[in-house]
Amino acid sequence: MADIDTEDTGLGLHVAKLPTETLKPGDSIAFTFFWPESGNWEGQNFEVAIEGALVPA
Repeated sequence: MADIDTEDTGLGLHVAKLPTETLKPGDSIAFTFFWPESGNWEGQNFEVAIEGALVPA
């Protein structure tokens, strides 16, 4: 587990570059948000499941 800072895209949103090279279908990424301006955590976790690659028809 590691903290990763987001980067401002200049479009009104931030992105985080995650090390995904070793992820495989069935893995998941769990995360939450920290709001530095207020010093607060989001208070809930989120999870994204990794699925297999799409195969063109």
